[in-house]
Amino acid sequence: MAVCPDFSIPAPFFYVNTFYDILYQSEDAKRIFGEHANFFSLIDVESRRKFQRLAERRFEPQKFELLLNTVQSPAMLFDIHLKWNRDNHCSILCIEQSQRYQQITEVLTRFTQRLGMTNYDLLRRKEELERLLANLQQSNAQNDRLVELGRIAASIAHEIRNPLTSIRGLVQLLAPNLTSSAKLSYIDIIISEINRVNSIITEFLKTAKPAPPLKEAIPVTDLFAELELLCHSESLLQGIELVILPVDPSLMIYADRLQMKQVLLNMLHNAMEAISDLPNSRTGMIQFEAERFGRYVQIRIEDNGVGMDEQTRTHLFSPFFTTKNSGTGLGLSTCYHIVELHGGTIDVESTPGHGTVFRIYLPTVDKKPELS
Repeated sequence: MAVCPDFSIPAPFFYVNTFYDILYQSEDAKRIFGEHANFFSLIDVESRRKFQRLAERRFEPQKFELLLNTVQSPAMLFDIHLKWNRDNHCSILCIEQSQRYQQITEVLTRFTQRLGMTNYDLLRRKEELERLLANLQQSNAQNDRLVELGRIAASIAHEIRNPLTSIRGLVQLLAPNLTSSAKLSYIDIIISEINRVNSIITEFLKTAKPAPPLKEAIPVTDLFAELELLCHSESLLQGIELVILPVDPSLMIYADRLQMKQVLLNMLHNAMEAISDLPNSRTGMIQFEAERFGRYVQIRIEDNGVGMDEQTRTHLFSPFFTTKNSGTGLGLSTCYHIVELHGGTIDVESTPGHGTVFRIYLPTVDKKPELS
């Protein structure tokens, strides 16, 4: 008697002779159907004629549905895969249709999960691209404004600055001829206001056309040390805790030292002004830190001031935009343009009532973009 080799099959399997006597059955077959001598005894009465008709086609593999009697239930529907060999022995594989549907369901479930993960990844990348696009559009709009400011600034310098200098000189000449202290105080006010207008024009001209940066390799620790030296006493007087976290000494940027100091000081003063509006019960804190971010250095300035809403964030770097009564709206615009000239960028996160985080990205010494 020929016996089928004993190997693992993931479904009920039978090996029968030409009379359908069972020569071998798998462990799954024994568990589902019990032990039988002949395969016909498993077949439901209604399906026996169908089986006999189809099974006699011995020249090619057959696949058909059949009702089989299992240990648990009679007349269960199975897919039958049947093949005869040259020795007139037949291999019969029985796959329960509910099992097949379960396998299909499992495959679909896994596919749906993978699809969900792919969709999540695509959505995340879409959000990143939209954010980058928004930054690019903001940068382009900023460049357009600055070009227009450059044109306006040239005429302002000639039309306003020169007459102001003349007026200031004439007022100073008048001062010795005035004996009344009240009139002398008017002179002081006039000169003070002329100086203020002149400083606004100077700042405006810097915004419209800042000097080309004289770049060098600068350790970030040096910039932070100078910043702390300049502002430590001022922060103490205002009751603000200034925290400058340790920085890797090898972390360096390729930048203009004076312009970078101007940017950091401007950021610090903005943070101090945001903290000045806090209720007295809350202690102000400003924190500086820096770390490598790919081929850039990220300088992070965080404060726990009053924060800002979305509309303010949108226009934050626009020339002349300010929320202060005495501000010119040129400080942050200048910062943005300086950083941009260095091949970097600035982004901001803020929540009203919870403070603000500025992130400045500047090239490291191994990334030296040419001036545009």
